[in-house]
Amino acid sequence: MENPRNDDNLGMMACFHGRYLLGDDLHKHNIWQSEYKSWSEMEDHIRLELKALVILPLYLYDHGGLRMKVGSFQGLLPQGHAEFDSGQVGFIYATKADIKKNYPGKQIRARLLAEVEATLRREVAEYDHYLTSGEED
Repeated sequence: MENPRNDDNLGMMACFHGRYLLGDDLHKHNIWQSEYKSWSEMEDHIRLELKALVILPLYLYDHGGLRMKVGSFQGLLPQGHAEFDSGQVGFIYATKADIKKNYPGKQIRARLLAEVEATLRREVAEYDHYLTSGEED
């Protein structure tokens, strides 16, 4: 299975992990984790400086394989592994420019932002499927 992040996607996936190369290429999003003291500070930068209108936190579960989703894995796994084997690894976001490019002529209103969020969630689900196929970097 080919990495879906090589395709043309609406969202930019900025991920950081010590052992895995995840998400979009670092030079594509040009966000460096070392420049931020917290996820919150990075999120503020993405929202304010990059003008992201939709931004979602990405979490990785690493236990006998990799899983990625929007939001935390805490409390979702009966084995209790999520508390130790998961954590935030970044964000997926869509900027105002990305939205205007992908939805030409549409006004940016709540309905369109909900559609953009749904698209970003699908991109994460597709990437999760890629990770679970065992062909990640």
